[in-house]
Amino acid sequence: VILTLHRQLMPPNLWLRDLNPNIDLSGYNVLMPSELVDWRAPKGRTSVSSFGFSGTNGCAVLSATPQDPTAAPRELIPYKRRALRPLHKWMENFTYTQEWV
Repeated sequence: VILTLHRQLMPPNLWLRDLNPNIDLSGYNVLMPSELVDWRAPKGRTSVSSFGFSGTNGCAVLSATPQDPTAAPRELIPYKRRALRPLHKWMENFTYTQEWV
């Protein structure tokens, strides 16, 4: 997915052969290419999803970086490892786990 944004090329869908004729995608901005497609979206945004058999689901949405590197100046932020403890605690409270019998 990152290379898709970087190279501005969308690879073909590996396993898709035929779309279900009962699903109308005409009202959606969806592309399911069967061959390599030149993809120069002005706001280059894409996502990757994972739906696990155990019920664990995840999705990440990625955006392209600005074309002008001066538009978003970079800044190093020094931190100490112990400063991340509150973040780790928050993530523990934020995540949901369930034991399956």
